[in-house]
Amino acid sequence: MKKSLMVWILILAMVLSAAACGSGNSGSGGKDTTGEKSSVSDGKITTIKMAVLTMGDTSDGDKIVEKANELLASDGLAIEVQFIKFSNWKEQTNLLATGGKGSIDILPIWGQPLAIQVSNGSLMPMDEFYAQYEAQMKDLFTEDQMKACYYDGKLYGIPTERDLAASHGFAMRKDILDELGYTTEDIKDFNDLEKVLLEVKEKYPEMYALVPHNGPSMFGGGWDWDTLGTGNLGVLANLAQDPTVVNIFADENFLQFCEMIKKWNDEGLIMPDGLSNTEMGSTLVAAGRGFGYFAPLKAGYAEQESNKIGKEMVTVEFSPAMATTNNISNLLWCISSNSANPEEAMRLLVKLYTDAELSNLLINGIEGVHYVYSDDSKKLITYPEGLDGATTAYLSAGWAWPNQYLTPPWVPNPVDIWEQLDKFNSEAIPSVALGFMPNLDEVANEVTACTNVTDKYMDAITSGTVDVRETAQIMNAELETAGIQKIIEVKQAQLNEWLAAQEK
Repeated sequence: MKKSLMVWILILAMVLSAAACGSGNSGSGGKDTTGEKSSVSDGKITTIKMAVLTMGDTSDGDKIVEKANELLASDGLAIEVQFIKFSNWKEQTNLLATGGKGSIDILPIWGQPLAIQVSNGSLMPMDEFYAQYEAQMKDLFTEDQMKACYYDGKLYGIPTERDLAASHGFAMRKDILDELGYTTEDIKDFNDLEKVLLEVKEKYPEMYALVPHNGPSMFGGGWDWDTLGTGNLGVLANLAQDPTVVNIFADENFLQFCEMIKKWNDEGLIMPDGLSNTEMGSTLVAAGRGFGYFAPLKAGYAEQESNKIGKEMVTVEFSPAMATTNNISNLLWCISSNSANPEEAMRLLVKLYTDAELSNLLINGIEGVHYVYSDDSKKLITYPEGLDGATTAYLSAGWAWPNQYLTPPWVPNPVDIWEQLDKFNSEAIPSVALGFMPNLDEVANEVTACTNVTDKYMDAITSGTVDVRETAQIMNAELETAGIQKIIEVKQAQLNEWLAAQEK
């Protein structure tokens, strides 16, 4: 308490001094409007505006930010945070990207290809800022992992410490699976899963057997293909071991999967209003509206979902773990091209990647309020008595922050979950294009046109609400007109050149 009081006395002195000099700086809650470089020594506090993904209630976010600013004051920094839910992320961050200078400093790009973000002018190259701190950061990620953060030879982001590969499968409530007399060992393929879903529909009519993973998306990300950095426009299929770029929407395995979903929808197994859904699958299951959902899996995924949902979840895998450039670049912390303080923004990023106390606060909240240690060893944390993932006032997505590895894992994770994740990453099947990021500037118009086509059809064709073959035929005809073949040719030529340079 004494330390906190002294920090705020120091900040007050800074504010009064700045006011007397007419500096226009308003302390830890304000912003340096002079555009001059801030530093600790000159007594200025630079406020860095940031956005972060959240998966639930963050009504206590202001309290967290206030305490974070106490920790950051001695570094001459403060933060202003926008907590944005997954379902609103693309819309809200697009608004920030067009908000002009000073609208946002740092943010993660998520679910939107790095190539498109760079081409849109949303991001600032980080090379000169990152170089100042490379010695502090170099042990966090491998050289191959960092290669995925470059576009056209320039660094645009830093990965988060998380699963940098993905297998794919199904997550479901264990209590219901147990009541039906099944274990995960009984579900070896989609036919086995369909049998379980049919029984769920019969015995639990108040819930949907299958709900979307996120918003209207039935997919938990791509399955066994490498998107090569730009949505699903030209991919490497079948675990990306063949370096031939193809149109996934004409791929037979993809179409057969969609036909299976259509069959399940006709059988009443799928949430009927899925195309208008704005919630995460985990939120729907937590609310008792769903049994399970398809998901990108990783070490500790079942425990992660159990913690969010408040019920024990289990998973089955249908596609083995694969590592692609997109697994890494799908979530990067970046400096916005709108940043008014890029040097200070980089300094804050380094703090978020290396400061355990700051990371734990922003990821897990306040000890005793949002979490408690599970025992005296202080190796795992859990919710305080009377709270869970559905009732806490601060539900953060730890993996969406820069470095969750600095924080204690949540019960029921094992103590060594971060080591397990590293092992998961290292043992994943690498795509032949791991580290490759195409430059699509010459087909930017085609990418935009084709993205408009996939936005129109992708959710419908993967949710079982339309005739798959008929819709795919229409979709592919429109993609051809929009220029998907040109995108594929450009990707293929650049991939061939890159592979030759890698001597692969």
